[in-house]
Amino acid sequence: MVSERSIFPSNRELEVTPDYLKQFIEEYRNRGFAFVPIDDIVTDLGSHPCDLRKKKRVNISFDDGFRDVYENAFPLFKQLNVPFTIYLTSDFPEGVANVWWIQLEQFVAGDVSRFEKLAKEAYLSEKNMRDVIHERTGMVPDLRLCKSLSLSWEQLQEMVDSGLCTVGSHTMAHPGLTRISNDDMHTELTQSKEIIEKHLSIHVRHFSYPHSMENEGVQKAVRQ
Repeated sequence: MVSERSIFPSNRELEVTPDYLKQFIEEYRNRGFAFVPIDDIVTDLGSHPCDLRKKKRVNISFDDGFRDVYENAFPLFKQLNVPFTIYLTSDFPEGVANVWWIQLEQFVAGDVSRFEKLAKEAYLSEKNMRDVIHERTGMVPDLRLCKSLSLSWEQLQEMVDSGLCTVGSHTMAHPGLTRISNDDMHTELTQSKEIIEKHLSIHVRHFSYPHSMENEGVQKAVRQ
């Protein structure tokens, strides 16, 4: 949720501006759609497909835990009374996240071709993406960058207390779950849930797969 979008295509496609978000909400409301909490969407999924289409209900979600959701999106959601979801990577508010895809922008110093080449190698590899980037560049996590970009627990609590925000889990450290060991996956799933519930005094019922990477084994672990 940014005021100015990245010059790097792989990161740019992950971003929206406040103007775009407001236009999206207004357009869908004009088309008869209602913005509802994610729990309502999950309930809807049990409906017959024909009934599901007729309901015309939408939930907006954000992954990771970037502060610009609080700064740019939350004021708009309060103004327009729009429920939303944050799938939180718990390392973000803890201040220890490896935001390699942002740090890489600085590392390549504006070289878009080099950025895209490294990002493609990371995503196509069978290894965890952050490990590939470290091998190719020698980058170590810049925790100052993480802390400057991340939501705080206080900001998250304020959004939850507003009644508009549902928080789900997005693991602890944002790995591709198909690229780590079963033990590491179990840790990512269980500890992220426990950390979020401890800090926000909520029950975490929803999960989003980092990098959209999942398979039958990952699905089973998440259900458990």
